[in-house]
Amino acid sequence: MISEQALIDATRAALPEDIRKKYSDDDITIIYDIVWDYYEDHGLLDIDAEDDEDDLDVDDLVAHTRKMLSKDKGNTIDLNDVEALVNAEMAAEDALYENEDIDID
Repeated sequence: MISEQALIDATRAALPEDIRKKYSDDDITIIYDIVWDYYEDHGLLDIDAEDDEDDLDVDDLVAHTRKMLSKDKGNTIDLNDVEALVNAEMAAEDALYENEDIDID
């Protein structure tokens, strides 16, 4: 199991430096939560979804993330940075989950 902090750290590492410095761990967690809610809403967390990664429409995910952030009156994330944040989050997932050892009992 990958820890939330490991995902935050990997996401931060995948961001361009100017964007990396702008956001707190809480901001990155907000992106993480929106992305994973999107995955769940679109059936991308189902076991068979791993067989077809082409089902993910990254442009739709970025648009969805912007929409969700724009609804949040307390949002401090610049909507111009959303694409970079979402791409970094996905890159972090790929890097962490590819290196994870899975124990099957």
